[in-house]
Amino acid sequence: PYEAWQVVGCALSLLVLLVGAVWAGAWEVAAAPALTVGFTAAWTVQAAQQPDQTGLFVIGAVAVLIGVGIASAVVSILLHAARGRWTRSPADGSHHQA
Repeated sequence: PYEAWQVVGCALSLLVLLVGAVWAGAWEVAAAPALTVGFTAAWTVQAAQQPDQTGLFVIGAVAVLIGVGIASAVVSILLHAARGRWTRSPADGSHHQA
C-alpha cells in the first residue's frame, strides 16, 4: 500500500541517518544493527495495526529485517572502508583522525 515516493523517501532518510552515524565514528559498530532493529520494530507495529486479519505482516517484518539489515551492513562496510581511505596520509600511510 506504499507509494514509490514513500519508499524512496524512507530509504533516503535511513541512508542519511546511517551515513551520519558511521561517518561520525562514534556509533560505527552499532549503527547498522540499531537502524535495522529500530526501523523493523516501527514498521512491524504499524503493520500489525492494519485491519488485515491474515497475520501476513509477520512475513513482511522478516523481509524488512533481512532487507534493511543487509543494506545497512553493506553501506556501513563501504563507508568504513571509504572513511579509512580518506583519513590515511599519502606520505607515510598512517591514519589520522578526521
